[in-house]
Amino acid sequence: MHPDHYDPIAAALEEDIGKGDITTEFFVPAELRANARIFAHEPAIVAGTGTAAEIFRKIDPDTDVQILRPDGEAVVAGDTVIELRGVARSILKAERVALNFLQRLCGVATLTR
Repeated sequence: MHPDHYDPIAAALEEDIGKGDITTEFFVPAELRANARIFAHEPAIVAGTGTAAEIFRKIDPDTDVQILRPDGEAVVAGDTVIELRGVARSILKAERVALNFLQRLCGVATLTR
């Protein structure tokens, strides 16, 4: 990758997923759809939602990403920041990288059918 064209999202996805997410592909049925939410673990100021949304969409453009708390907004523990709907495998593949860009602010709730 040329330094003038460095894409931190592509680099992070390559580092985390590489040639695939073997665990997700083995244990999660391909057709399974899910809802998920990213929520605050502690009081914070939201930052990185646009980057997180882009990560989910790079893995699967059909993932519905709803940013409920925009960057710069104060949240408390338990506040939902982002809601997701789509293929469970896609959400699981993207979530770790998305959370890395959101830092320690958030966690992913249990996926539901």
